[in-house]
Amino acid sequence: MRVVYDHQVFEMQRYGGISRYFYELISRMLRRDEASIALFMGFYANRYGLQRFENSYAKFFGIDRERFPFGKKIGPFLNKKLRFRFLSEICADIYHPTYYFSDFTNTNFKKIITVHDMIHELFPTNFSYRDKTVEWKKRCVSLSDGVICVSESTKKDLVEILQVPENKITVIYHGNSLRIPVSTPPLVKEPYILYVGERHGYKNFKCLVEALAISPTIRKQFKLVCFGGGKTKRRDVELLEKAGLTNQVLFASGEDEALANYYKYAQAFVYPSFYEGFGIPPLEAMYQGCPVVVSDRSSIPEVVGNAGLYFNPQSSEDLASKLGQVLSDNESRTRLIENGFRQEKLFSWDLTATQTLSFYKTILSDN
Repeated sequence: MRVVYDHQVFEMQRYGGISRYFYELISRMLRRDEASIALFMGFYANRYGLQRFENSYAKFFGIDRERFPFGKKIGPFLNKKLRFRFLSEICADIYHPTYYFSDFTNTNFKKIITVHDMIHELFPTNFSYRDKTVEWKKRCVSLSDGVICVSESTKKDLVEILQVPENKITVIYHGNSLRIPVSTPPLVKEPYILYVGERHGYKNFKCLVEALAISPTIRKQFKLVCFGGGKTKRRDVELLEKAGLTNQVLFASGEDEALANYYKYAQAFVYPSFYEGFGIPPLEAMYQGCPVVVSDRSSIPEVVGNAGLYFNPQSSEDLASKLGQVLSDNESRTRLIENGFRQEKLFSWDLTATQTLSFYKTILSDN
C-alpha cells in the first residue's frame, strides 16, 4: 500500500497538536512493512523532525524554510506548485493531507482526512472573518473517501453540523507523546496547581481564576503555574488583577522535559475547557501521577474516564469545590492517581498507527 502525506500543517506549525499527531503517525507508518510512505513537507517550519527519516521514505521532498532569507514569504507559493508536481509523479493508493486546504479534485488516489475538532464551527467568534477553515473543511470532508475523527464527541459534532454519513467515519484516538520519566527536582519549590495551554475563549481559563478568587484557603496555600499558551496577554493581566491573584501566578514555557517536570510535582492539574476535539493534557498529567480536575464537556470524559474529578465549566463554585476536594482528601487523591495510571495506558500512538493503517485498507477494499 502506497500512502502520501503533504506539507500543510508542517508549513503552518513549528510545534502544535496537529503536527504532533502527524509526526507520531508518519514516524510509525515508516516502520510498517505493509505501507510505503511518501512525504511532501515542502518548505517547512515544523521542528518535530520528520525530515530525519528521509532515507526511509519511498519519496520525500522537504526544505527548512529558515535556511532562506525569504523562505517564509515564498514558501507557501512554492509549496502549492511543487505539491501538485510531487503528487502527479507518485502512484499512490492513499492520499492523507495534513490539513483542509487541499485540492482533492486533481488526484486519483483514495482520500482520507482527519478531523481533529469542530472548534471553528462551534466557536466562530474566536476566529477572523477571513478564516476559510469552515468552508475548506466542509469541502474536504465531502470529497474524501473516508474520515478519521479523534473522538466519538468530534464524530457526533461532525455528523450533526456537516451531515456526514456515519458509515464514512471511523474514530481513532490519539496517544500521549509526553511519556518522559522525571528525575530532576521540581522547577517550582512552592506547592502549586497547574494549567497548560491557551487561555482564551472556549479554553475557559477565566473559570479557574474565578475559582481561586473565591477560595482563600487554596489561594493562600498554592501558586498557579500556567505553562505554554504564548506570551501573556493584557486580558490575562487584567483578569488576574481583578481577582487579586497577580502575585500568585507564574507563567512558564519550555521544552517537553520542563512540562513533564511541572506535571510531576503539581498538586493538581485543572482542565476547564468548554470544548476539546480530544484533549491530550489530562493524559500527560496522568502519566506523571498528577490528579486531574476536569470539565465534564465534549470529549474530555471520553478520554479521562474514571480518572478525573469532574466539574461544570460554567460554575467556578463547582470547580472551587472539586479542587478543594482533591487538594485536601488524600483518599480521593490516591484513587485519582491510581485510576490515572491505568487510564493513560489505554491510549498509545502505536495503536493510533495500527488502526489508521487498518482504515486505509478498509477504504481500499471498498473500491
